Amino acid sequence: MSRIQDVILRSTRALQPLAVNVSIGTLYFVTDEGVIERSNGTIWQSYSGSSGSINPSIIFLPGEDNINDYMGPPGLIGPQGSAGGGGGSVSWALVGSSTPTGVNFVDFIGLAAYTDIRVVIRGITYAFSDQTALRVSINNGSTFLAASGDYGRINGNGDEIVDNSLAFYSGNGTTAKTGEILIEGFNLVNLKISRATIYSLDGINLRVIPTANALNAVQVVALSGNNFTAGTIQVFGR
Repeated sequence: MSRIQDVILRSTRALQPLAVNVSIGTLYFVTDEGVIERSNGTIWQSYSGSSGSINPSIIFLPGEDNINDYMGPPGLIGPQGSAGGGGGSVSWALVGSSTPTGVNFVDFIGLAAYTDIRVVIRGITYAFSDQTALRVSINNGSTFLAASGDYGRINGNGDEIVDNSLAFYSGNGTTAKTGEILIEGFNLVNLKISRATIYSLDGINLRVIPTANALNAVQVVALSGNNFTAGTIQVFGR
């Protein structure tokens, strides 16, 4: 009777024995290729699917340490998320912040690794009436998209209204303002979707950035050119 460690084997392709030298039905996991093969007594035949997927009819037993160096084939692997800390991570990460005073814009560059970007302003004030908006860049901040039609906002009828920026809130003012803008698909070569809760702009909270280029920087800007006097800006990416 064959022992399990004699008919379920695991090692590299270079160390794989000849199919004629093992029992018919022996399984061999090729560790450097991620595939499983079965001996028919003459040749090794593929037993797993493409890209190392495992035949669902197999239930692997735990490996047996120190028995002819047998460790057993790997068990089924569950879904794996991103390692985090960079673009595409599951959780949001703070990638930039500023407490601007005496300037009328703040740039955040080097964002090409992130698929989604959230920009949060809190307590932004001006000495003279102004409105805070967001603009994006396709050349890492050398220039920012600022022409009419570079952005579009969607009203309740589904009409796209051309614009030159993404507003955090409606209207101008000097009192402390807080807002948030989310851009989904930030670094994708496709249409980008922006969201912000600004119901007084025709009930608008959905906007688009129609450029087909990937984005890699953002700018928080005072549309009338007045300097910030207080507040914080935070940029999150994932």
